[in-house]
Amino acid sequence: ITSIEKETENKKAVIVKKGSSCAGLVIDAPAGYQEAVIRPLGSFIPKDPLFCGGVILKDGRPALILDINMWI
Repeated sequence: ITSIEKETENKKAVIVKKGSSCAGLVIDAPAGYQEAVIRPLGSFIPKDPLFCGGVILKDGRPALILDINMWI
């Protein structure tokens, strides 16, 4: 069974580029720009090739950092 859904609302995307390849990641809303120190995940989270590290945001929440090289 195949279903097709049509989205009527505008979508936002982040465009990333690696060499001559590009990819778009659909997002809910941009969080803004923030400088951060990326830390390795270590043994806290099982190794996943899609993530290259983590960061603690200004408000204290943790965030995973996507490894764009694995996506493109």
